[in-house]
Amino acid sequence: MLNIAIVIGSVRTGRQSHKAAYFLEKKLNERKDVSVNVIDLIKYEIPILQERLGRTDNPPAAVKEAAAILDSADAIILVSPEYHGGMSGVLKNFLDYYTQEITRKPIGVVTTSGGKFGGINASHEIQKLILAIGSYPMPKKFLVSSVHEAFDNEFNVLKDDVAKGAEVFLDEYLWFANTITRGKNLDCKAA
Repeated sequence: MLNIAIVIGSVRTGRQSHKAAYFLEKKLNERKDVSVNVIDLIKYEIPILQERLGRTDNPPAAVKEAAAILDSADAIILVSPEYHGGMSGVLKNFLDYYTQEITRKPIGVVTTSGGKFGGINASHEIQKLILAIGSYPMPKKFLVSSVHEAFDNEFNVLKDDVAKGAEVFLDEYLWFANTITRGKNLDCKAA
């Protein structure tokens, strides 16, 4: 069983990227041997970072709760809107709390935008951050342009190209996540 954590990196009133995340959760739950936990940052009170989780004796409860989900996950999907050419500040703040909980894990990137480029700049920024953490960003990304037209309020997809893109992304992501997760269990030390 592959345990996946999806992190929704938007708390803005009128947000749209959560629709992509919950749509992917629904599609993943249709797959075999997959379990999904969603960390929707609108439901967690994550304060502005003052110290990383591993360096404080009394972390906020929401930070500890999210840490437990991340730590138990085999793989992660990060979902962010693009704001001013980058990832959301709330997602960056969230990720800055964690190191060991996400290191060496396969991570998929999903970005959204109201325009036609699907958050490409945010996706590059997130992939760079994933590498800096010591995790494995999946090369294929899921970019959703004109996100306000892509999903309804029940998280159903409204555009054929988005539905097809999601299936391609999920097929690749599950292969990538399973391959890395199995590979981490190999003993590759010199004899």
